[in-house]
Amino acid sequence: MMVTSQKKIDIHYHYGDISCCIIPRTTVKAIIEDMNRFNYEYCILSSARSIEGDNVKGNKEVAEALKADPRLKGLVYLDPFHVEQSLKDLVKYGGDPAFVGVGEVRPDYHRLPLDSPRYEPLIEKALDLDLPILTHTDESTGKVARKYPSLKLVTAHANIHIVRLYKDALNICFCTTASSSAWVQDIHLEEMVEEAGAGRILYGSDGPLHNPAWEIGKFESANLSEADKRLIYYENAIKTFPRIKQ
Repeated sequence: MMVTSQKKIDIHYHYGDISCCIIPRTTVKAIIEDMNRFNYEYCILSSARSIEGDNVKGNKEVAEALKADPRLKGLVYLDPFHVEQSLKDLVKYGGDPAFVGVGEVRPDYHRLPLDSPRYEPLIEKALDLDLPILTHTDESTGKVARKYPSLKLVTAHANIHIVRLYKDALNICFCTTASSSAWVQDIHLEEMVEEAGAGRILYGSDGPLHNPAWEIGKFESANLSEADKRLIYYENAIKTFPRIKQ
């Protein structure tokens, strides 16, 4: 059964086996089943293997997975401790129209702020390739946004507190992926929309770590207009990741 009639673009879905996965639906077949069930037009994948240390193989696995269905798109994973290899991957996969951005960048996992000199050549290459960056938020996110005003940044796991920190940085958008708990009150969706505008909020599920129904339930439980939900579920992703439609 299809869940909600609004068509969707999931900007935050992991591909491949991952040790912290609660529900091990990690195959391409399982992703396509989720896409059909939840009325996805596109699903943007990043590498689970890269999270756990094998960046080169992880990006290669994502590239292979994207061939299974034209609705699948990819993010290039970057490792700031292997800058030269990450630059090679950016050039290699950044030229593939199936890859639509960079991510998910994790300054907190690497214990290296986003404005570190190690990230600088990677950010500048992403900017040169016109690739937006999906990132975990740290104290340097705003610094990078201000330094590179034409760079599109999307903060993963955003909530009202992150919106209030960065709402004045207009090149930052906010993805509510797996934010706080399952309760819509914990991320204050209505307040996020009121403060940042529905045009800066994006939908992502953090699948397969979480079932997309969990994230969709937050939006369906919130007091949002159908027009706002269309922006959040779909139109903002097209604007932020324009390669999706190429």
